[in-house]
Amino acid sequence: MDFALLVSAFGFGIRHGFDWDHIAAISGIATGEKNPRKAFSLATAYAVGHAAVVILLGVAIILADFKIPDSVDTAMMYFIGGSLIGLGLWVLVNVVIQGEEFQLRSRWMIIRDGAFRGLQRVRRSSKGRLFVVEHEHAHLHQENMEIHDHDHEDRHLLDEPQEGDAHVHRHRHEIHVASSILDKSSARGVGILHGIGVETPTQIVIFVAASQASGKVGGLLILFAWVLGLLIANSSIALISVNSSNWLRQHSNVYRYIAVCIGLLSLVIGILVCIEQDDLLPVF
Repeated sequence: MDFALLVSAFGFGIRHGFDWDHIAAISGIATGEKNPRKAFSLATAYAVGHAAVVILLGVAIILADFKIPDSVDTAMMYFIGGSLIGLGLWVLVNVVIQGEEFQLRSRWMIIRDGAFRGLQRVRRSSKGRLFVVEHEHAHLHQENMEIHDHDHEDRHLLDEPQEGDAHVHRHRHEIHVASSILDKSSARGVGILHGIGVETPTQIVIFVAASQASGKVGGLLILFAWVLGLLIANSSIALISVNSSNWLRQHSNVYRYIAVCIGLLSLVIGILVCIEQDDLLPVF
């Protein structure tokens, strides 16, 4: 077996590990926890969950002698290129719209926040998430009533309220959910979701090509070299995130510049893949 194939697989694993989706997920997990040791532990749990899914998927495909038709391979190429273009545009547009509030988010984080918007609004903070829920209910003023601090948004429509008058008012509750509620199981679950996400077509193509070129044993060795590169890249992101989180909070411009570079890189790679000029990219 050619040693160069193992080196290339290792390089592909590192490249995949530094995908902006991984950077967003790992940095979000690591910077949300104040204890550096626990933050690194959570980020490691994410990486292990992701790697476990990749290994299970790869071993099953290689041992099953799975074959991919040329037409499917071409469709996968356009799908991957299109997703890279879309993700790159999302990053660049949101850097402009959100400004200093911008934070890189993975696809699963975007889906999760979309669900949370059903509670009216979600605000991020360095300590976690703040859910603001507004609602209406009837309220009856009585003697010796308990003092409360809500405001009546429609009071200009009412006459001077009298004792015992019933009316409907709106007020809001703020529910703070600390980021530290994330445990190892949850972080590992996020990694598993990423392992079966949009990157899966790329992984399938790599594993099948490896088994066809080098046989089952060679394919498995290439798979493990790829996963090793992935784990090293994810661990590096975790270390950088844990050690630089406070500095990045104080230098938000640097964070945005990094995001712009990631968005542009994703956009350029996606375009090159779609126009079938990806041979211009460095070969790992």
